[in-house]
Amino acid sequence: DNMIISGLATSAPRIVALLDFELSHISDPLCDLGYFCLVYCLPPPRGIAGVEGAEGKLPSIDAVIARYCELTGALKDVTDAAKRKAIVQVYMAQACHKLGGIVHGVVVRAMIGNASDVEGGLKMADLCHGVSMLGLGLLDEALEALGGQPAPASKL
Repeated sequence: DNMIISGLATSAPRIVALLDFELSHISDPLCDLGYFCLVYCLPPPRGIAGVEGAEGKLPSIDAVIARYCELTGALKDVTDAAKRKAIVQVYMAQACHKLGGIVHGVVVRAMIGNASDVEGGLKMADLCHGVSMLGLGLLDEALEALGGQPAPASKL
């Protein structure tokens, strides 16, 4: 149920794709860019935030966004790099929301004993809150850069 198979009606069916339904969706390709750019905000081992020596060896998030837009034509009408980054941050916040839901599912499965690694699953509880707060921070930054009003923290 997680495969796309071509040629079922022929004598040579073949698997053409495997899907991870927790992450797969049909949507704006900028969702993929937002998810990719999260590595700049997450600490090791899942990201590069705060890694000494990464600067100069890896492209900056601004360079990644600029190159993506150059190659795909995405956001071609947005000439201000800061606004372009803010728009991508909205997609990054969406990716955090999605990851938070996935991590929450892992934690719940661990809590009920239905996980391949119960101990590891339980350790992810803090990550669920952290990724949600990261997403909120990214969204607040984006809204501020785009002239909107961030959500008051007291409403959370």
